[in-house]
Parts: sequence; structure tokens; C-alpha cells
Amino acid sequence: MDSTPDKKLTHDEDLPGAGERAFVVFVLVLGSGAFMTLVTIKGQMSNQAGGMIGLEVLWALIYLVTLVLLVRHIPGFFRQIIKEWPLAAFGALAVMSTLWSDDPSITFRRSIALCLTVVFGFYLAKRFSLREQLHLLAWTCGLCIFFSVPSQLLHVGSEASNMMGAWHGVFVDKSILGIVMAFAVLVFMLLGKVDPRRRWRMRLGILSALALLVLARSATPYVTTALMFILLPFVGILRKNIGKVLMSTVLAMVAGTAALFWVFTQWAAFTGFLGRGVTMSGRLQLWALCAVMALRRPWLGYGYSAFWLGMHGHSYRIMRALDIQIAHAHNAFIQTWLDLGLAGVALLVLILAVHVVRAVRLVRRTMQPEAVWPLMLFAFIFLFMLTKVPIPTGNTLFMMVFSSSVFAASSPVLGHAPERASKPGISSLPETSPAP
Repeated sequence: MDSTPDKKLTHDEDLPGAGERAFVVFVLVLGSGAFMTLVTIKGQMSNQAGGMIGLEVLWALIYLVTLVLLVRHIPGFFRQIIKEWPLAAFGALAVMSTLWSDDPSITFRRSIALCLTVVFGFYLAKRFSLREQLHLLAWTCGLCIFFSVPSQLLHVGSEASNMMGAWHGVFVDKSILGIVMAFAVLVFMLLGKVDPRRRWRMRLGILSALALLVLARSATPYVTTALMFILLPFVGILRKNIGKVLMSTVLAMVAGTAALFWVFTQWAAFTGFLGRGVTMSGRLQLWALCAVMALRRPWLGYGYSAFWLGMHGHSYRIMRALDIQIAHAHNAFIQTWLDLGLAGVALLVLILAVHVVRAVRLVRRTMQPEAVWPLMLFAFIFLFMLTKVPIPTGNTLFMMVFSSSVFAASSPVLGHAPERASKPGISSLPETSPAP
């Protein structure tokens, strides 16, 4: 009779405590790129060859702590990671590209960082339920919002690009502030549905994030945020019977096709509405030049992170042709083609395809509101992949949460965080976002 309480206590003691939650929030904030203004030289344009020794040491310590936590709480974690073979194969290909890379040292260092970022995503998926992950992300976004306002008003730190009139907050560039604020809107919007008791706080968070999003003056986050508001009600339809799902899917495809047709036929009007030229601020020329360079090494690429080396790599040709400094291809698929060739692109498409199928299944087989998170996150990241490179990159917030979403969609932890945290002897961070 006494053995059952002892077992229950042992299980409870294994739940994440306040220190572990604070560690996760710290890593997510660091991965978002927040506070990099404090170590950036004004007007400096980053490139993949650059690196800061202190920051690299910090990330190494973070991943060491992560591995210790995995060994302690999730026995056999390596075998579980390998089971997600498309993601594991992509990481392996990135590491193997050291063999043919134009800069083996950079490729090896960056590919290991990518693999360890995936490991952190696995840790996040297995140690925290989807509901708990949303609470931790709300804290992350809330902190970025809270510190962005005084940082901007007091001109703390330096931005990498000089964009007059546009806010950058605690980030080095207005586009990073824009994408993080768009992400914050999504997190607060979903958490408001998951935890109705704190809905008013989530609404305050949404309004704060939208205000900073407008001040950032970055076009892509505007479009993505609008589409997230449209997509969320549609995701709920996936829980209906198969007939309604098919009908809604067909209608969505027809509407999407009509919208794309209008965009292509009214391209000048569309880009003008976004405040961009017909070349999408030079992106069309950039993509064309990147495709030409990718065709020189179509199958395996130049090595992971070994193309954009500023004026010292093959990127010099593109920078000279466009007469601008640039650090990536502004498209995740083209970037992967340059780094890992068509082999890498095929694996990336496979990862996305498998993930979206599992995410849809997760929505259909459970009524818990947090179950829509992997699918909504996929849509959010995919949209930014078209004009940015949120994945696959190491040491970044979006690679962490995407990896976590991939593992969560395959074997989700759908526990109720308030119930878990209220048990005796359990301490945790408050499961609300800080007031923005």
C-alpha cells in the first residue's frame, strides 16, 4: 500500500522545476537573437563566416547542460532521435559536407551547431507538453517585447543596418524584430485558446506585438500574421468529418489559386501594396544569381554554411553583381541548394512533408486546443522560408521550435501543465507570459 505514493512522488520529482524552465526561456531568448545589439558594431553586416568566441563558448555550455539533462531524464534519447530519420539524415548530410566544403572548419562548426540545436528541440519536446511549451514561448516573446521598447527609445546598442524610421528593438535588424513579433502574435493567439483564464493577458500581448510589428516596417511579417489569423479557424475544420474536411480543402485550394493568379497578374500592384518594387527589393535578381551558382554544384552544394562567406567566398560574385552586402539567399530552399545541393533540398522537402502529415493527424485525433500548434508553426515557418531562412540554421529559436514540433507531432506530450505544476513539491515559472 505504501509503494504507490512513493512511485508517484518519484514521478513528480522528475517534472521540470523552476530552474529548468528558466534555463529553457534563457536559451529561447538567446536563440531569437535578442540583445545582440549590445555586441554589434553599428552598420556591420553579418555573414556566415563571422563568429564570436564568447558566444560560441556560451552555446557550447548550453548544449552540454542539455545533454546532461537528457542523460538524466530521458534514457536512450539518441535512439529516439535517430528514429526521426529524415531530420537525422539532414543533420548527418550537413556534417558530411565538411568533406567537400570550401571552408571545412566553418562547415564542421556550423553543422555540429545545427545537430545540437535539433537535440535541444528533442529535449524541449520530451520534457514539456505542448501546453507547457506555449507558456515558455509566451515568456520568451513577452521578454523580447518588454525590453524592446526601452531599448529602442533609449538607443541601447547598435543595429546592423541603418533603416531610418524603422524600429529594431533588442534585435540587430528590423526584419528580425518583425518575424519575432509575428511569432509572438501566433503564440499569444494560441495560448489564449489553450488557457482561457489568461485570455486578457494574451490579448494584451497580441496588441503589444502588433504595435512593434507595425513599427518594424517589415513587409513579410505583415502578410504572415494576416494569414495566421485566417488559417487558425480553418485548422479547426480538420476535426470535422472527412466530407467537410475535403470540401473545405477544395475551397481553400480554389481560393488560394485565385489569390495566386491575382498576385501574378497584378504583381506591380501587389508589391506596391507591400511597399516593395517589382523585384521584391532585389530578391528576384538575387534568386536568379543564386540558382546560377547552385547549378555549378547541383547535387551536393558548396558545403553547409560555406557559400556565404562575405567577400572571401563564392558569395563575392553575387555581392559584386548586385553591389550589396548580403548574408543569405532570402529563401530557405535556395539556401539549402547552395549549401547541400539537391540532396539537401530533397531531405528538407521530405522533412516538411512528413511533418505536415503528422501534424494534421495530431489535430484530427485529439480535441485539445494545443494540438494545433505543430501545424500552425509549420505554416508560419514555411511562409518565412519563402523570403527568409528561419530553418535550417543552428542556434536559432525557429530551428529549436521547429525541431521540437517535429518530434512532438510524432509522439506528442499532451499533459495539462497547470495540473502537473500544482502537485506538491513542484516549483515552476508562472504559466503566464510577462506583461508586455
